[in-house]
Amino acid sequence: MENVESSGVCQNLAALCGAPEAQTSCGQCIKQHPDCAWCRDPHTTHQNRCQLRSAFKAETCNPTYVYSPATEVRIGPH
Repeated sequence: MENVESSGVCQNLAALCGAPEAQTSCGQCIKQHPDCAWCRDPHTTHQNRCQLRSAFKAETCNPTYVYSPATEVRIGPH
């Protein structure tokens, strides 16, 4: 969803991921929006551990530490 046509929507998503409540924990971060991701790197010095998944750079968080679970919906047989 981060590749939307309106830059205003992208800015709103970035604001959701960057909100103070999103910075408190991984769980709070990923609750903000499906495009938010959490940096699990214990040695990161970056202030915002929750950001848009596409905003993470190798300098701020090693890609192996970026956590962004995929949402999955399964519909059983009828």
